[in-house]
Amino acid sequence: MPLTKQSLLQRAPDLDVALRSNTDIKLTLNGRITDGDLHTLAILDTFATPKTLQDGVNALTARAPGEYAWVELTGHIAALYERGILRDPTQQSAVLRPRSHSYDVPPVHFRMLSDYRRTASFQRAILT
Repeated sequence: MPLTKQSLLQRAPDLDVALRSNTDIKLTLNGRITDGDLHTLAILDTFATPKTLQDGVNALTARAPGEYAWVELTGHIAALYERGILRDPTQQSAVLRPRSHSYDVPPVHFRMLSDYRRTASFQRAILT
């Protein structure tokens, strides 16, 4: 189900949150690990109780002023929703599952950046 302003959201009740440092957060839900940051904590705090997406974004906007921060914040909320970390409290399980083989997930980029031959070729092409 796509997110709308009136989508009701709440953080998953079985979510495990671990602080690895001041800015590095590890979220575990159903055996899947998702990395987060300070924005993640603010979002999880805001959606500790059910509220609409619009109400949550309005509450968070005070913490993240500016257009760039707003875009980053709403993208972060959408990513948490896709991973089932934020969900409709009337549903029992995650709405969407992460796409493990799509190019918009971090592990794909990590693999590409870890490919020395690939990145060295790109660097040479850019520098010449």
